[in-house]
Formats: sequence, structure tokens, C-alpha cells
Amino acid sequence: MANPAQLDQHIDRVDGEDPQTCRTDLRTYIRGERPDIHRPNGADQDGANRDRPHPFRLSLVRSCQYRAGADRPDPDRVKVGRYDTGRAYDTGLASGSAPRSVALAEAESSAATRDEAARSAPDGPRFQLRLLDGFVFERAGRVVPMPHSLCRVVAFLGVRGRCGRAEVAGTLWPEVTEARAQASLRTVLWRLNQLEATLVTGREMLSLSDAVEVDVREFVACARDALRDGAVPLPPSRLPALSLTGELLPGWYEDWVLFERERLRQLRMHALEAVAEQLTQAKRHSEAIEAAMVAVRLEPLRESATRALISAHLAENNVVEAVRKFESFRDELTHELGVEPTPELERLVQSSLDGQG
Repeated sequence: MANPAQLDQHIDRVDGEDPQTCRTDLRTYIRGERPDIHRPNGADQDGANRDRPHPFRLSLVRSCQYRAGADRPDPDRVKVGRYDTGRAYDTGLASGSAPRSVALAEAESSAATRDEAARSAPDGPRFQLRLLDGFVFERAGRVVPMPHSLCRVVAFLGVRGRCGRAEVAGTLWPEVTEARAQASLRTVLWRLNQLEATLVTGREMLSLSDAVEVDVREFVACARDALRDGAVPLPPSRLPALSLTGELLPGWYEDWVLFERERLRQLRMHALEAVAEQLTQAKRHSEAIEAAMVAVRLEPLRESATRALISAHLAENNVVEAVRKFESFRDELTHELGVEPTPELERLVQSSLDGQG
């Protein structure tokens, strides 16, 4: 049951109603009794106002239903002006049920049905979420507009995967209390699930629906395939997933985004270097050089990326290209950081020169 102190905040928001009478109704409801929502306090004795709902009592019922365990307001209510005449509250009061309304249970059942339908859809994912090079959410190739508050939750679950409610709320709303953060999360989840299909599934553990295809997950899967021990070189069709992908959510500067952006950058660099080495060993020299050059472009002073590029040039017997790249890297490293390349890289280049001699 909801705490009366949590519900008392609604009393002063009701237009034209006596606060003391509202508090009496509040205590009545908390004791388990339910006043008649269709007879306002002070209704005419002839019943002229009998059919008009009582605004505070509707607000009270709605608050109790929301705080008694519901994750979102009841979607079945019908609002007319300042009065809420939805059948959800009528049904709950008339039947004498608990604050959790029958309509809310029906809504949750409907959401579960939509989840199952989305998972079993034969046509594959219905939604596409792109987080690399910016946030874009599409349905069948059409961009679905979404407020930033909703984008944050969708992006977080798209990157992190299955997460607990406390983790999502605490990460996205770190500056407020836990109760306020959880309330903000409930609001966002309710708004998200008003779209054409349920996008977020789960109660305590949240995740995006299987109907949502996420580019970050495809990228991570491709990178991990490349880094797996004994992996064969990636087919040409999968190389763009590593070489052409952009930065995670550019323009977003929240702490969790900065952390995930750097994590994905490191994963991409290691995967590109591994792919370059695998392609070099497979004598696919042009593709090896392309992968290594992408790594060098992303981080010009990274020696492991430069080593992968030099090795690809040497495997193709392009010693001049290898020496030119080594000298360029050494000059840039000395100018920017005041250090020299490692002896291992120097020996790699020198051994190729000795072999030519």
C-alpha cells in the first residue's frame, strides 16, 4: 500500500476542492475503504452532479495504483478535461479489488503478448537502432522520432545489454535520490512501451526487445570473432563492420558514454590489428593493408597499429613502403612525445633491409 505521505502531495493540486476533505478521503482510502468517485464532496442533493467524477479521488486511486507496483500509468483510462473517467478506475472500485487495477493487469498481459509476438515474428527484427555515428532509431527504414530522455534509456540498454533497474536508474540519474531515479525510469519505460511494439522487456532485469537490431552488438560480435584464438580471416563482407563504423554517440558526454566509447575504441583497434595480421598470413595483402591503415588513421601514434601496417608491406615485398612508414612514424613519435620506437619495431625493419642486402 502506498505511504500516505507520498500521496499527500496530490491534495493541493486539485482545483476547487477542500484540502481537509481530500485528506479525509485519503485516510479513508488507506484504511481500505473506497469512496464513491462519481459523487463529489458537496454534491447537490438532487444528484445533479452525481455523474461527474471526483477529481481528487481519481488522483488518489491513480497514485495508489502507480505506487503499489505498477511500472506505468494505466493506459486504459480516458481523460476529459481535468476529470479522468477511464473504465480502469471504475472497474477497480466497483469490484472492490486491490489498488492494482484490472485494466493495468490487462495492459501488462497485452504488453507480454506483444513481446512474444515480436520475438516470434518471422520477418526478423522490426526495429533498427544505430548508435555509431549518432543516435538513429528506425522502423522499416523510417526514422522514429524519440525525445532525448527516451533515447538515453534505449541507448544505455543497446550498449550494455541486460541490466538491472537499479543500475539503469543510478547510472542515468546519478544526481537525484534513488527513489526519484526509479520514478524517472518508470516514466520513461511507460512512454517507450506506448510505441507500436514493446521495446523494453523485463521487470527487475531490463533489456531491449528481440525485435530491436542494434549496430553496436553487430560490431562487438564481429570484433570478438576477429580476436578469437585460431580465428580465420574475416570474409570481405564483414570487414566494413570494423573499418567503416564511427564513434559511439558523438556529442554525448555523460560518464557512461565516455567509458563505453573508449571501450569500443580499444576493442576496434585490437580487432583491426588482429584482422590485419590474419589477412597478412592469408596473403590477402591489399585487405591487410587497408585494415592496418584504418587502425593507423584512428591512432597515428599507436605502435602496434604501425607494426601491423609495416608487416603487411613487408609480406608483399614492398620494403620501400615499410621503411617510409617506419621513418614517418619515428619522426612523428619523436616530435609529439619525445620518444623513440621500440627496439622490436626497429629490428623488424632492419631485418627486412638485411634480407634485401
